[in-house]
Amino acid sequence: MVSVGGFDFMHTYVRLHGNLVAYYANTLCRAFGISPRKVVFAAYFHDYGKYKWDYDLFTKPELSEEDWEEIKKHPKESVEIVLKMMPERKDLLLEGSPSILDLIYLHHEKPDGSGYYGVKDIPVESAIISISDIFDSCVSDRPYRKTMSDNDAIEIALQLYGGYLDLHGYSSDVAREVLKKSVTKITILSTAG
Repeated sequence: MVSVGGFDFMHTYVRLHGNLVAYYANTLCRAFGISPRKVVFAAYFHDYGKYKWDYDLFTKPELSEEDWEEIKKHPKESVEIVLKMMPERKDLLLEGSPSILDLIYLHHEKPDGSGYYGVKDIPVESAIISISDIFDSCVSDRPYRKTMSDNDAIEIALQLYGGYLDLHGYSSDVAREVLKKSVTKITILSTAG
């Protein structure tokens, strides 16, 4: 069972991370001329499956194979949680291709098929959420590593997805600049006043 303090940490982390991933995804969508509506919604809820984790999984300095198997379940569990939270909006969640639920489910998939579930054919909207997720994760402190610089985090995200963006007509150079500007705005806002 998760302690109250542990739940508070997880709740704060998942919500803050979701907000930041949604923000970065929104800025990337707008720069690429893609409607951000579904992407932002999916980005906000993409990690809700982590609420099922034991608090220790967030704080372990090293993860076992069993831990990784548990972690890999969270995209599917996020979809299940969102469906339970909003059963009356199931039509909206399943609307279009890709749907909001598709985007949540696919957020750890990579164009080469090396993601959690081995899906290769991912929509660009999913890649945008993945880039945003990787970027925010890299600039955040973790028990197993220190915070990375903004530039290093951008390069890691674009190393995985930059070629995919370029191949689909969306410039990885534009993504790089958008993320740099976005994090600068967040830094200014967080240090103001």
